[in-house]
Amino acid sequence: MTELIRKEKIYALEGAGGHLRAGVIARAGNNTDYSADFASVRSQEKASVSRVTGIPAENILFLNQVHGDSISLVEEYPSGDEPWHADADAIITSLPGLCAVIRTADCVPLVLFDREKKIMAAVHSGWKGSSLGIAGKALAAMIRRYGCKPGDVLAAIFPSIGPQSYEVKDDVARFFPCDLRVDSGKIFLDLWKNVADSLEAAGIPPVNIFNPRICTLINRGEFYTYRGGDSGRNLNFSFIA
Repeated sequence: MTELIRKEKIYALEGAGGHLRAGVIARAGNNTDYSADFASVRSQEKASVSRVTGIPAENILFLNQVHGDSISLVEEYPSGDEPWHADADAIITSLPGLCAVIRTADCVPLVLFDREKKIMAAVHSGWKGSSLGIAGKALAAMIRRYGCKPGDVLAAIFPSIGPQSYEVKDDVARFFPCDLRVDSGKIFLDLWKNVADSLEAAGIPPVNIFNPRICTLINRGEFYTYRGGDSGRNLNFSFIA
């Protein structure tokens, strides 16, 4: 059974398949000083991920997340230690030991893993990326490049803002007519449902879609949350062992 289990200072994904290592470094495990300059912040974040995973900094890939649907296919190990790998919101790789990190503070972090072919995608799906269908597009890219079969793919939605907390206005709501709830005149968006529905539509069986339903805003004592006023980020890591 797939579970997200709290282990000391991180949350680790268990039961996802013998070759996937994934988890979330939230407040307790992330010692980054977010008042520092950009280069120092990224160096500290990489150090936090390296401590947890044992992977050297040069093989830890961050993205300059641009809230779009660009996907970076990584088929070679990095030649150096860069602050970010590409301007994109998803990484797909087949390389063991290459750790992808998605930084979030309410947006949906998603990991896709083909347990037969050992192909992984790490996806950042905020409301803009979700409106563009980035989750389904990442799966389509895995199918196109590596011949992945949706039935072999596990999808794990990591802690992010939940439908009971994500209040939006009409400018955002208009993109999600099937994912809204109105309560006392307020509009709430269910990004978890939107992402899961897009993956099911792309062929992933519902039983293969894991969501611990942990809301970052409700659990603000443990997770960074933008809507809760935080400048810090949860570091969602994944790699093929």
